[in-house]
Amino acid sequence: MSRTNLISSRKSTTSAILALAGLIAQIATPAYALNAKIDTATEKAIQSTSSTSELIGKIGNQPARPANAIEAFASDARKSGMLIPYFFQVPRSEFAPIPDSVLTNNSKVTVVDQVRMHWVNGRTRGVKVPMVPSIENSVGLRWLLAPQATTSQGRLQSATAIGSSGMVQTGDVILSFRKEWYATLPYSHLQLGVSHAGLALIDKNADGSSTLRNVDMPLDVETWGGNGNDHLASKHYVEAPYLHIVRPTALHDGVNDAQEKKNVEGWLRLIRSNASKFYKNPMKFNQDYMTSNFKPQAGGTGDLTYVADLARLALGGSIRGQYDASKGYSMYCSEFAWVILSLRDCDPVTSKDAFLRGETPSCVKSIMQPMPVLGNYHTAVNMPDGSKKSLDGGPLEVGLADGAMMIADRLTAGDVNPARRNAFILGTFTTADGAPEHISSGHLAVQKGILAKNPKFFELLKHYFVITGDIMRMNPMALDMAKVQEMVGLQLGFNERIQMGADGNPVISNGRPVLKQGPLNYSPTAFLVHALLPRGEKLKSFNYVTSIVFMSDRQRTQVEAKLKSGN
Repeated sequence: MSRTNLISSRKSTTSAILALAGLIAQIATPAYALNAKIDTATEKAIQSTSSTSELIGKIGNQPARPANAIEAFASDARKSGMLIPYFFQVPRSEFAPIPDSVLTNNSKVTVVDQVRMHWVNGRTRGVKVPMVPSIENSVGLRWLLAPQATTSQGRLQSATAIGSSGMVQTGDVILSFRKEWYATLPYSHLQLGVSHAGLALIDKNADGSSTLRNVDMPLDVETWGGNGNDHLASKHYVEAPYLHIVRPTALHDGVNDAQEKKNVEGWLRLIRSNASKFYKNPMKFNQDYMTSNFKPQAGGTGDLTYVADLARLALGGSIRGQYDASKGYSMYCSEFAWVILSLRDCDPVTSKDAFLRGETPSCVKSIMQPMPVLGNYHTAVNMPDGSKKSLDGGPLEVGLADGAMMIADRLTAGDVNPARRNAFILGTFTTADGAPEHISSGHLAVQKGILAKNPKFFELLKHYFVITGDIMRMNPMALDMAKVQEMVGLQLGFNERIQMGADGNPVISNGRPVLKQGPLNYSPTAFLVHALLPRGEKLKSFNYVTSIVFMSDRQRTQVEAKLKSGN
């Protein structure tokens, strides 16, 4: 595909929505799920496919069946416009289970799993037939298709349909997903297309329905929407083409869940009520995503006074923490979400007095550990007892930039040779050379700051991803120690853990570099990276639930006519 055609395809959001609209019209029940191969130009150069014949199966135990012509149309990226690269997707094994009550409810939404599958053709009497793939090397997205609207009243109806479906719950994180970030900047690819993070609040209505509310930093009309427009009706949400929903495991682990959800709801409602009293003075929006309030100490712990300060503001009190004089008390979007969820064990009623006295009660607990640029979890060695041991000897961590590598490894699980896996990795970087569409000034500033600090940052990161593929396929008893040392050195360098002397060289003690605690962070992508971790892993703090796409009745009618005409 030429570059001109590729850019044109990226801009065809309408075509993608139309294809999904046609899919809804053809599937008899929302319980059916499309397992569709979604190829990108990069992937086609790596692993071509001559057929769009895929498998479709009901969630549960219903036998799979071949896709029909219309389902195949929706699965063909060239026809449907669904050019979503592998590094913007999620391992199928990590999709959160959907309760039957969600699939069979009367809400005006439909749930469709669209999964890029790696499967091998089988043969029956000389005829090729598709074989059901292993769930371990399938990636994709689960679409929740909702009525489209751009007016506040129309969005209220859509938010009520989503809220009533039961798919989204209070405390879920809403991530704005920018499919159009494909083929733009390396930073955009490593962010997995995620630009913003907000929080979900479900309102119960008198008629028995429920409405999805959003609470976001900045607490302004353009992003949050304010109390009268906080149902995905602000300018940001109307313009955002897709929304990922990820769910904190802490609120759904069977330990004090009801109280934790009640606490999070209480804090969100307090902020909705009192935001006008403290937003912009003293609390401001921080556009520098590289500068968080979390200041790591030895072992990665940090002073959480700034978390307690948001509670104090919500309760009508004053801040007590010490902040940078140039920016005062400020937060960016994902930090705000992280802080609210870190208050999950604090009851706004019973802990009120402690907060207003200026304390940081013991109930304040990080929802997830702030993350370095690169983690060591993914390259850790599996031990005979089932545990994992990091190659650098440190505690297991997951990194902010690990996402694309984690997904590529899932797609190529079982490959003895790392060539195909590393080809995916190279595609993550080599296709990122387009115009930075719909990328905020804050995100652009991050990439600019990264390159100003280290012009070779992305080239070195690409090299790191490739050598990890080599190491992960080595015999643990016969590792190439030179490569391991290089990998660990890159990890420490990217994470700013090597202490540098005044002469610009690493400080050496007893023949080894002196290490320090580098910066840790929680960008919007951090929530999605956690959702990529295997289910049951202790580090995993979030689960992927669904991706919302809005669709109008007019678009549904258009695509039906297009498909019937054969165009």
